[in-house]
Amino acid sequence: MNEKMVGNKEYVKELQNAGDYLTIRGIRGGAIGSIFFGILAIFMGYNSIDIDPINIVLLFLGIFLIVEGFYVIASPSLGGFILEGTALCSIGFWNIIISIMNLYSSGGYSGISIFFLLGCLQIYLGVKSLLRFIKYNKRDIHKPTDDLLKEVKKLVNSTIKANPKVEPDVLIFNVSAVFTPEIWRSKLMGDIGLFVTQDKSTVIFANKNDVSFVDNGKNRSLKQLPVSISIGRHNFKGVMPAESYARYESWKYSSVNSSLMTNTHEKIGYCPMCGVKLQDKSNFCWECGTNLLKVNNHL
Repeated sequence: MNEKMVGNKEYVKELQNAGDYLTIRGIRGGAIGSIFFGILAIFMGYNSIDIDPINIVLLFLGIFLIVEGFYVIASPSLGGFILEGTALCSIGFWNIIISIMNLYSSGGYSGISIFFLLGCLQIYLGVKSLLRFIKYNKRDIHKPTDDLLKEVKKLVNSTIKANPKVEPDVLIFNVSAVFTPEIWRSKLMGDIGLFVTQDKSTVIFANKNDVSFVDNGKNRSLKQLPVSISIGRHNFKGVMPAESYARYESWKYSSVNSSLMTNTHEKIGYCPMCGVKLQDKSNFCWECGTNLLKVNNHL
């Protein structure tokens, strides 16, 4: 794969197709959650039918969740996003409606139960699944070659497990989300970057010309820099460590004409290899020992 990491647009499309294909297959992870919620619903529905016959609905919802979960595990596909989204939204609305009914029946003394909050979470996950169907349904996704699929899967998994503190070609950043920030990691390879969420729900391959991180803080003394992120058609707001931003800059501008980078008297603020903040008058990185004069001359 390495010899092709030169920003070839067709190759980037092949990588992205393989990443999308992996993402669709990864819906199996969500299906396990559906099975868990289904078992919980059946247990609670069965034990509460005597209290109120309406709880038989919960029993059937539980069966639906379990069937949906096993189906998606056996045959992951775009349609699985619809099934998963519908199932989660259904059980979520049920939990919210029952919580509100219990609140009214108690005259407001019962308060908002944990099931109301659980229902909100389930609806959020369900809507997210339905939106993923809309997103991927617009793409012409086909099964890649076994070799490419294996390589991309290995690359994604290794990037997720990579330690950005010791691997100079790995970035980490957080993107704003509804509940908690999404953790992203990136692998910088030649002219191509891989960007993947920690839970592998989104995998993006992009040419460096289609990637932009803009430091909104303008203060390099900060350990976490606020950034505006553009990766192809995707735009985010987030934060990233200063060392990761320095690595991005080194990767992004590594093709700059070397004749413009030969002034060895001009020091760079962060080591492009390990990202550590540099001493003002040092020719070598105090952390990894990189010869900064040599790096400057060969960017």
